[in-house]
Amino acid sequence: MKSEVVLIFAVCIASHLVPWVEAKACKPRDFGRGSIVCVCDEHYCDDIEGMEGESGRSVLVTSNKAGLRFERFSLALDEDHSGEGPPPTTVAIDRSKKLQKVLGFGAAFSDSTSINIKKLPDKLRLRLLRDYFGQDGLEYNMGRVPLGATDFSVRKYTYNDVDNDEEMVNMQLAEEDLDFKTCSVAMRGVDQRDFVKLDLGPELKKAGLTPDKLKLFILDDNLPYIPEVVDTILQDTEAAKYVSGVATHWYETSDESWQLLDGIHENYPDQEIVSTEACNGYLKLYEEAVTLGNWTRAERYAVDILQSFKHWNTAWIDWNLALDMEGGPNWVNNTVDAPIIINHEEGEYYKNPMFYAIGQFSKFVPPGSVRIESSESKSKSSLMQVAFETPEKEVVLVVINRSENEKVIRVKEGSRDFSIHLSPESINTAIWKA
Repeated sequence: MKSEVVLIFAVCIASHLVPWVEAKACKPRDFGRGSIVCVCDEHYCDDIEGMEGESGRSVLVTSNKAGLRFERFSLALDEDHSGEGPPPTTVAIDRSKKLQKVLGFGAAFSDSTSINIKKLPDKLRLRLLRDYFGQDGLEYNMGRVPLGATDFSVRKYTYNDVDNDEEMVNMQLAEEDLDFKTCSVAMRGVDQRDFVKLDLGPELKKAGLTPDKLKLFILDDNLPYIPEVVDTILQDTEAAKYVSGVATHWYETSDESWQLLDGIHENYPDQEIVSTEACNGYLKLYEEAVTLGNWTRAERYAVDILQSFKHWNTAWIDWNLALDMEGGPNWVNNTVDAPIIINHEEGEYYKNPMFYAIGQFSKFVPPGSVRIESSESKSKSSLMQVAFETPEKEVVLVVINRSENEKVIRVKEGSRDFSIHLSPESINTAIWKA
C-alpha cells in the first residue's frame, strides 16, 4: 500500500487529529441529496492513494456524510488512559484467531456498463477504469461477466434463440460480446443440482476444468433461497464434488437471513461464500433510481459489506460499474443507482458516496487478507466493526458510525490500547502495523 490518500477538506474531526499528507482532492458537487459527489472530467479527477501504517502509529481514513472522502489522520497507538472513564464502546481484537481468507472486491461488466464506458472519450474512459482497478483507485481485483443478456442490456437475447435446438447447432456469440462483452437463469434447487451433476460438471471435467482450476459457485441469488437451493445441491455428493462455493445477492436481506451464511459455513466448511450483486434504487415504489450524493445508500453498502464478512463471506462484488443519469440503459426499465454515474451531455462522471463506502474496505483489505476475531462491548449500539490482518501483517479495522453524533471507541489489540474518534455518520478504516 502506498503513502498517500485523497484529502478533500482541511478539517479535523477532533482537535487532536492531525491530517496526513495532502493528495489530489475531490472536486465536490452538491445535488441537494444529503451529501456530495466527486466530479471527474478529462481535466481533473481525484486520486485515492493507499498508505502504510508506521511503527507505533495508526492511520485513520474517513469518509462521511458531511463531505470527507478518504480523509486521513494519524493516531497514537499507545495513549495513556489513566484517570479516564470507560468510553461508550470497546473493540477487542484477537489476531491469534484467524477466520476466513479474503478473495477480493469487484463489480459487474454488464452490457449497460460497457455501453456507458464506451461512449466516454478515451482519456476519461481509462480514468474511470483506473478509479476502480488502478493503484490510485479502489484496487478491484474481480469482475463479474454475465453470459447473455441481463435486464441491464438494451435488448433481450441468449446465445441460442432457436427453440428445440438441443444439439446447439445455432449457438453463437451475440454482437454485444464482439463489441464490448458484457443473466442469471432462474432455476429451482433440484434443477440446479441435476444440471451441475449430469451436464455442466461432467463437461467441465472432460475439458480439464476441475475445481482446482475453475471455481463453480451455485445459487447466485438472494439469501432466503439458500435452504432450498444450497442444501439440495451440496447434500448430493455427486453434484457437490463439482462445486467450490455459494454466490449470493443482497436483495431481501434481513438480520435473520445473515444466519443462513453461518449455516453454510457450519454445514459445508470447505465451501467459499461470495456476494455477487448489490445495488440501490431498485424499489421503485419507495425510491428514485439515481440520487446523486445519497449518503444513506453509501451506509447501506458499507453495512452489507461488513455484515457479509462477519458471516463468512470471502468476496464482495457490486452490480453495475457505471450507469447513465437515469440509471440505465435497461430494456425492462429496471433502472437503479451505481457508485459511478456518467453524464454524457456534460462529458463528466460523478463518484457517488457508495464508491467511497466500498473503497473503505477494498482499498485496504487486499486479496489474501484474513478476517480476525473482533468484538464490541455494546452490540446494539450505532457502531459496527470488522477486523482483518493483511498479508503485510497490518491490522485493518473498519468501523461504521451510523449515529448523528460523534462517537469514541477504545481499541484493544494485544498490548495496544488506544482511542479513535469517529465523526457523525461516517465510515472509518484504521490501519496499523501488527
